[in-house]
Amino acid sequence: MDISTISQSWNKVSWLFSQELGSFNMGPTPTSAAMVKMLAMGELKVYTFNLKAAAYSMVGVHEFLMKDNVKDLGGKLPEMQCCTISKGEVMHIPQGWYVLELATKGPLCYGVRKSFMVDTVDGKSAYKKNKEMFEGDGRDVGKMSDLLKLFTAQ
Repeated sequence: MDISTISQSWNKVSWLFSQELGSFNMGPTPTSAAMVKMLAMGELKVYTFNLKAAAYSMVGVHEFLMKDNVKDLGGKLPEMQCCTISKGEVMHIPQGWYVLELATKGPLCYGVRKSFMVDTVDGKSAYKKNKEMFEGDGRDVGKMSDLLKLFTAQ
């Protein structure tokens, strides 16, 4: 999906990432976009969550995922996937999914990721849900609103 009317460089850029052994990252994918991630060193244990029905704000997502008792989840269990990626392996994370990454082998993990927008009904729906969750936290979602207008999928 071409988003050059919102960002001239976004479609042309890849990003490097690193994590120290024993550390973790938890949050939405960058820009709530789909992404592929290739590891050049180390190992990551990755949990991904489809939060379509799970929470109404990003703060709510953290609270949701930290529940001690499944009964407290109110029957709103998200779709979840888990995998481990090692040096030279590539992983895809769908648009709008939430990610928990644990660096399990090191001394550090690093690699490259490429984010991209997917113009499908599911991609639009997931992106819209993330926008609503950011909005629920009182964050500026102006660019996300502009980007949503570029989706053509019905």
